[in-house]
Amino acid sequence: MSQDRIGEYLQQFAATRQQMMDQLRKTIVGQTVVIEQILAGIFTRGHCLLIGVPGL
Repeated sequence: MSQDRIGEYLQQFAATRQQMMDQLRKTIVGQTVVIEQILAGIFTRGHCLLIGVPGL
């Protein structure tokens, strides 16, 4: 893979990630760190366990 192609891929990934963050922030309010951790799990094909106080 050429350097240009890698750069394009990373730009597309960053744009997609930002769109996902924007949409998730509409539903999950005030939990930016949690959203970032969820996306990290999704992008790495891992697992996420959400634990928290109801209503937060």
